[in-house]
Amino acid sequence: MSTTDKKDMLGPIIRALVGVPEKDLGILLDITNKIGGKDGEQWRARFAEDLRKGIMAVKTDGTHHLKLFIDRTVPFNPVKFIGSGWSIIEEDKSSLALTEIDFGKVSFETCLKFGEKYITGEEKLLRHAKAGHILADAKIGQTLFEEEGQKTLEYLYKEKGITWFELQGTVLRHPDGDRYALYLCRDDDGRWGWGCGWLGSYRGSANPSVVLAST
Repeated sequence: MSTTDKKDMLGPIIRALVGVPEKDLGILLDITNKIGGKDGEQWRARFAEDLRKGIMAVKTDGTHHLKLFIDRTVPFNPVKFIGSGWSIIEEDKSSLALTEIDFGKVSFETCLKFGEKYITGEEKLLRHAKAGHILADAKIGQTLFEEEGQKTLEYLYKEKGITWFELQGTVLRHPDGDRYALYLCRDDDGRWGWGCGWLGSYRGSANPSVVLAST
């Protein structure tokens, strides 16, 4: 960077510093010294990566939580996201009302009873309803999948060991008339993908639904 370029940057930097609380100025000085030091390039790369990933907060009990913001101004469109002929049968209205999800607080429930290995998706849906579960809808799944860097999905994998879950808060109609639910899954190569599971097929211990809360 030339001397002229540095001078051009000083104005915006000084204006930004004016808005920083006095208690945080020491932290900024420490960051500046690290970037300007002998290991500056390594520190710069590390700070840049943290900024790219965004904020993962740590609660006072030591656990993490990551908030996902849902744009409800654009509803889930099954034809655009999945394909021609798909439609929505029903959705969890309590889930649709949420515009912010803390994935450190959600649970992943199979609804299996003691000794059971499998139940159908339809039976699981009935048990969720009986338990008063608020089920994450398909728009939440789409937002997770399309999030830059899929950081929330990677958080779920690294912190909770989650590799598959479905969004039963939206029941979809296949072009042939059968009932389905959107699911997200992590491939062996580390990439997350999506699919639609027939509610008449079986779900086991590795096939939970995202439960946002209970009523």
